[in-house]
Amino acid sequence: MSDTKLNRDDEAGPARRIRVLGEPALDPGRDLGELPVGEGPGRTVSDTKFRRLATLGRMRKAWTLLAMTAVAVAAGAEVGSAQSNALTGKVWVLTTLLGKAPLQGTELTSAFTPAGDVSGSAGCNHYGGRFTASASTIRISSIASTQMACAPKIMAQEAVFLKALASVRSYRVTGGKLTIEAAGGRAVLTYKAQSQRLAGTSWQVLAYNNGKQAVVSVSAATKLTVAFGNDGNLSGFGGCNSYSATYSATSPKLSIGTVISTRKACLEPKGVMEQESLYLAALHTAATYRIEGSKLELRTATGALAAEFQRK
Repeated sequence: MSDTKLNRDDEAGPARRIRVLGEPALDPGRDLGELPVGEGPGRTVSDTKFRRLATLGRMRKAWTLLAMTAVAVAAGAEVGSAQSNALTGKVWVLTTLLGKAPLQGTELTSAFTPAGDVSGSAGCNHYGGRFTASASTIRISSIASTQMACAPKIMAQEAVFLKALASVRSYRVTGGKLTIEAAGGRAVLTYKAQSQRLAGTSWQVLAYNNGKQAVVSVSAATKLTVAFGNDGNLSGFGGCNSYSATYSATSPKLSIGTVISTRKACLEPKGVMEQESLYLAALHTAATYRIEGSKLELRTATGALAAEFQRK
């Protein structure tokens, strides 16, 4: 099987290009939806410098801190109130942007950590940044994103979303709804809390850790699956054999027991047995999980990506 590396922030490889967004000086009376896509300062930096800037490199690692119950607050990040605590520790899925629903087929998310990091999906690219919050005020800065290209409409929506993030001034959490406002109290972003319930969900495997410090995509000729039952048992198909195991999940912690599989041998497609063995080994290393939109990530105790899934 040919190992195809995913372009992810977890893995080593050639320097990727990262877009670092400045904070545009927005006119409070101007409609964010009228901002041209290219407006605002920007530059590109390599992964190494990007991690030194402590922005997107912390985006995924922040969830490791949550899994290890880290509660330290970065200097200047006022996240000690009951209200701001309601903001953190969740994945928020965007429901409206400037009063309108996101484009069909796109998922925009935000996750805020107690350490003052914010990260998520902007619809095409992943982004990360810093935030400070009190009981009702919020500021988001140092926003940076990856630089994948998607359809023009999706890219335009992404640009407006990132500019809206940089413009926010206040927020409120009511039940499972988050509303973020710009200057003057105008609601620019509304979200709903993403359920982190794993029981009763089914997924298709997109990628897995091959144990060689690389995450590889599943062969296009195979379809690997997993289903988490309501009874504490999981089951799935590894490409050749069916498998099962016990599991225990209390967000974000996850424990998967010994994986048992049938013992069929498959010659085709090429590499299917090696892929199955590596995937099942990766599955057993999972210590935390995160559901974000239609995606599921399993990570090891050290924060390395174990496997990534798409909801079925």
